[in-house]
Amino acid sequence: MLCHKGLRYAGITLGCLIASSSINLFLVPSHMLTGGATGIAIIVYYLTGLPIGLQTFAYNIPLLAAAWRLMGRRYTIDIVIGTGIFSLCLDATRFLNAYAPLNDYMLAAIFGGVFNGLGYGLVFRMNGSTGGFDIIGAIVKKYYSLGMGTVIFGF
Repeated sequence: MLCHKGLRYAGITLGCLIASSSINLFLVPSHMLTGGATGIAIIVYYLTGLPIGLQTFAYNIPLLAAAWRLMGRRYTIDIVIGTGIFSLCLDATRFLNAYAPLNDYMLAAIFGGVFNGLGYGLVFRMNGSTGGFDIIGAIVKKYYSLGMGTVIFGF
């Protein structure tokens, strides 16, 4: 059981590292965005220079409070862990902004999207979450007959 949890959190951490590296290596140097709370944090980063990871965690606090109230303690603890890991990875990989490997915006968007998808996919495969609109999707899924993907796509 402990080994299973350790592998699960290692997978979540690897997924967060891949997604955050993708954001800092491809999207931010090209002045592109991603979705959700992280996308809002990137916009504020462009305007003020505030760290994206710190902002992402701060923007998730009201959503985490809603998750605690509506989804329960166990779900929220997992989300806090995933959000914390993702936020730390975003700020830890910030140095990658200086190593932008692509000057072509289309290629940066493609590579950023592919690696973001791989990272988030690994996190979701491990039954984890990086917070943000995933929390709203889970709440809507619990109380209505809409799927998480439909709700997140709607946002």
